[in-house]
Amino acid sequence: MKKAIAVLLVIVVVTASAFAFSFRSLGIETGTAGVFISGDMDIIDNLDVYVRLGYYTGEFGLSVGGQYKVADFKLEGTNFDFKPGLQLNFGIGKPFVFSVLATAQVSYDSGHFRAFVRPGIGFGLSTIKFNNERFTDTYFAWAIETGVAYLFK
Repeated sequence: MKKAIAVLLVIVVVTASAFAFSFRSLGIETGTAGVFISGDMDIIDNLDVYVRLGYYTGEFGLSVGGQYKVADFKLEGTNFDFKPGLQLNFGIGKPFVFSVLATAQVSYDSGHFRAFVRPGIGFGLSTIKFNNERFTDTYFAWAIETGVAYLFK
């Protein structure tokens, strides 16, 4: 019973927190890690949080990340934003995969659409149970992700 109450409390807090932010965009991402549907939310000026669901390294994937806009620059009349950040990836299946990436997103907006590229480097952990033994491996993680998103303005 205590576990059920704790889970319900966590769900209420997460749901209330999600509605406190304004959704900024909904998009599709692809890259070295998989294919995702993503949602981006504004917390405060220049600070974004995103959530991604999809196919990750051969299994169901979930990613959450945050990024802060530190600069923008103009190239051929187009404004580009530079946003460093941190991304946590979870691959749920056999094996279970977890990775942490430092990211650097470059994006540009065109009307209601945004295009971006987000390279990242970091470390990861995978674990699998086989014949009642658990095997764990750590590794260098990297990704180059690209995507397009529809901006709610």
